[in-house]
Amino acid sequence: MRGDMWGMLFFLLLMYIYIPFLVLKNEKSTLYFRIIVIVSNISIIFLSLFSFYLLRSLSFIGAIIYACVCILSIILNILFVITKTIKTKAIKQLFFLTPIMCSLLFGFLIEKNQLSEKIALKIEFKRYKNELDSYITNNVENKNIRAFNNYVGIIWCPGFLDTYSVIIYDKHNNLDMLYHSSADTYMDKEMYSEFQKAFRYPRIVNVIKIEDHYFRCNIHE
Repeated sequence: MRGDMWGMLFFLLLMYIYIPFLVLKNEKSTLYFRIIVIVSNISIIFLSLFSFYLLRSLSFIGAIIYACVCILSIILNILFVITKTIKTKAIKQLFFLTPIMCSLLFGFLIEKNQLSEKIALKIEFKRYKNELDSYITNNVENKNIRAFNNYVGIIWCPGFLDTYSVIIYDKHNNLDMLYHSSADTYMDKEMYSEFQKAFRYPRIVNVIKIEDHYFRCNIHE
């Protein structure tokens, strides 16, 4: 489907939700206003918390859905609050823009701190750890295993474009320190050289320590 068709569908959905508010009056108008404000703000927070699952399951399409829901929620909140302000002729109604600003702030903090992915790791890590340990200790074949010289990992998220995620086992338990260091500052030059050889290409672009010896690494090729 072409971009202009997606834009038309987005506009029709927006109008489908907004137009009833223009014609409703009194208690029904107030109830409809509250429902839309509450549902749209909950949607942003909920999607932010589970955005990792959405992106991992649907890849680029998931990113589009996430962006569209956020944009739709923002526009609806602004339209509804401005319309209610005009209807009631009370400038204090602009206070109802506060929830959407808070939701966007929470969503930003959730994404910035990778909370969505950390929740997923809490839920699923044990299964991936067992598969990785089985390969390391018993050499059990697994198509999702990836080797980076002396480091071994298992695909955590296929990702899209040139970036994917792996859960890597590090016997030295210092992969995060190596990632945040440099050849000049890290004391063990031999170990840092080994790390550089393993991840010069492809390279690590982000690290989360899950527990001792296990790290989630975003890899860019």
